[in-house]
Amino acid sequence: MSALLTVDRFFGDLLKLDIQFTLGPADSLDHSTRLPNYGSNMRIEATRKWKAEGFERPWPSIIEMDRATKAKVDAIWAKLGL
Repeated sequence: MSALLTVDRFFGDLLKLDIQFTLGPADSLDHSTRLPNYGSNMRIEATRKWKAEGFERPWPSIIEMDRATKAKVDAIWAKLGL
C-alpha cells in the first residue's frame, strides 16, 4: 500500500487540498532518492484558504513577537553583524 493511501485514510479531503506526493525525476544532487535521479517529492500548499475552497472557520491572527523577544533577537543579529 502506498504512503499516500495510508495517510489519506487519516486526513481525507483536507490532505488532498494541502499536501501532494509525487514520484518521478529528481535532482541529481539529491542523494536521498531511492535511485539515482529518481525519487519522491512532497509539496505543501500553505496559502490562506477561501470559503469557496471549503474553509469555513475564521483564519488565525498573524503571530507577532513581543517587544522583549524582538529586542533580544535584534541584539543577536547585531552581534553576528547581520
